[in-house]
Amino acid sequence: MAPDTGLKTYLTNSAFGYYKVYHTVDNSFWCCSCTGMESFAKLNYGIYYTNDAQDTLKVNMFYPSSVTFNGIKVTQSGNFFVDQKTTLTITGTGSGTISLRFPDLAENGAVIKINGEVQTISTDDNGYYNLTKDWADGDSIEYSIPFSLRLDTLKGHENYNALMYGPLLFVADLGTDDVQDVQGSQLTFGSPYTGDIIDKIVLNGALDDAATFNYNGREITLILSTLNQGDLVFRPFNQLFHNRYGMYFYYYDTIADAEADYTVIGNEKGNEFDSSANLDMFGEYSSAGSIVIVQDGMLVTPSIGETKLILTNGIGVPYVVEGSFTPLTANGMINGGFYVLAQNVSSGQDAIKAYNVQIEKEANSNTYVLSVFKFNNGFIGSVKSVTLPVPDSGVIQLHVLVKDNAISVFVNGSKISALTVSVDSEFIPDTTAGVGIRSQVNSFKFDNFRVISASLSEVGKEVLASAISVVENSIVNDMLQTNYERS
Repeated sequence: MAPDTGLKTYLTNSAFGYYKVYHTVDNSFWCCSCTGMESFAKLNYGIYYTNDAQDTLKVNMFYPSSVTFNGIKVTQSGNFFVDQKTTLTITGTGSGTISLRFPDLAENGAVIKINGEVQTISTDDNGYYNLTKDWADGDSIEYSIPFSLRLDTLKGHENYNALMYGPLLFVADLGTDDVQDVQGSQLTFGSPYTGDIIDKIVLNGALDDAATFNYNGREITLILSTLNQGDLVFRPFNQLFHNRYGMYFYYYDTIADAEADYTVIGNEKGNEFDSSANLDMFGEYSSAGSIVIVQDGMLVTPSIGETKLILTNGIGVPYVVEGSFTPLTANGMINGGFYVLAQNVSSGQDAIKAYNVQIEKEANSNTYVLSVFKFNNGFIGSVKSVTLPVPDSGVIQLHVLVKDNAISVFVNGSKISALTVSVDSEFIPDTTAGVGIRSQVNSFKFDNFRVISASLSEVGKEVLASAISVVENSIVNDMLQTNYERS
């Protein structure tokens, strides 16, 4: 619940750069808003348990609260999440056992003091410290559990980790740009992040050395020093209500390791479409018989049918393919993209075995849908999609990285992939496969095409400095039809 508005969340997105979404005041009060309110009254459930004989009190959670057992009142006080300790004070007299839970997060052990004296004691088989004595009025137990930083792995994605500090999940604060967190549907997760912070971290030293904590009496912040992004601000997830956040990061040991994941070694094959001769590098397959043309230094696709332009030579993985898509008229329609891992290409509609990274933009729309589709001699379905804003220029630049059995799509200079999907084993070629451009019942302009792969002759080095990348030591491919150079 947002404390400033009282609005409730339901489904919470853990994808990088998103934010918590709340119902509206009066017309999207979804079901868990009601049960959510009921749940606040249940937060004390499970703090304490007693046995049937009422002579043992199990303390499971560490919140300010009180309970009576065997004629003794136990009052718990303190801010455990800040002070890393809780104090239990006895009112009344009597004998009994107070059992303190030793949580898994206590990597640095625990310290127990009774009336200021440190106790030497071990946990039982169930993970509790059992304190049995004749309790006197005013007795106190101080239970300290020093927090430690640790990385908690995302299930199914062993390379991505969340940052934990004791029981607290810390997330990177990514600001409030374009946050529209009051939504009419519980299935709406808001707009994707387009900022500069990426989900890849190279720590400046060991985790404990790279982290600095600040506490202003109200909230804790963690400053994480990184070698690739400077200092990042992390806050407890339960204290972040209207900001974008980064929950899971890929932590690298060195910048070289981070760069390696987004580097393709190979030669560049490109096309600036200066003349119709530039089309010789492609094989054209059309469902309607129309042909593409080169006009004003750009490739222009036909307005009917499906057109495939596939490079005449196969490309080996890993590789990068990129280019720029522009509407034929201002704020016009785009329905086009790239084929990758293309096999069994023919001229029929959807007659191909491939993955397709596709832009679908309606005329006069300020957003577009970016999707990864799958074909196998027919349309199989959408693998993943996301809605993105159209840049002010109207030009949509795609940079597609095919590497390590995955396809990652970067858009308009972002260092964060807009989409990443795993490649099914049946689509992974033995040696090489086709790469090309797709146009679907829509005329648009295309430019700045290039592919980098080790399967092309000679060697340059491509580094993902941005979506439209920089080539270092590039050697112009003999197969290029134009004088094509990049710095």
